Amino acid sequence: MTVEEALDIQRTHAERWFLRLLPLLTFLTLTGVRWQRFGDIQVDFGQELAVAWQLLEGKRLYLDIAYFKGPFSPYFNAMLMMLFGVSLLLIARKEA
Repeated sequence: MTVEEALDIQRTHAERWFLRLLPLLTFLTLTGVRWQRFGDIQVDFGQELAVAWQLLEGKRLYLDIAYFKGPFSPYFNAMLMMLFGVSLLLIARKEA
């Protein structure tokens, strides 16, 4: 076996490993780039955010906003938004 043949074998072996690791590298790169830029896939808390935001805008719970749960959570979320600003991460951390 010549040196050129040995280098070709090593290169193809390295290429095979790279192709095996490519999906993992792609996943890790996209995870790092997009971290905390999407909502939680398991929990949909958009209504919690929207209702609290509407309360901050001056609407009244049950009269102006159709809401079928108790009043504590929306008013508590609105208070947090009033103190710390409107943020999806604020509600997400409180819900976790």
